[in-house]
Formats: sequence, structure tokens, C-alpha cells
Amino acid sequence: LSDEAVRENTRRMSAYVEEYIRENPSEWLWIHRRWKRA
Repeated sequence: LSDEAVRENTRRMSAYVEEYIRENPSEWLWIHRRWKRA
């Protein structure tokens, strides 16, 4: 895949995830460690 194709696929996947979260906020789980020293 070209760099442009990878960027486009990443954009599409992000848009899909964003839409799903907006439609189903109760199913969203924050998995990133937000506070490093907490």
C-alpha cells in the first residue's frame, strides 16, 4: 500500500470509530493511561 492509501484507510477507520462512539457513548472505554503519575 502507498503512504496515501494508508492515510486514507486510517482516516476512514477513525471516522468509523468516531461515529460509533457518538452513537453509543455508553459503550466507549478510555483505554489510554491518562495520568502517568496517578
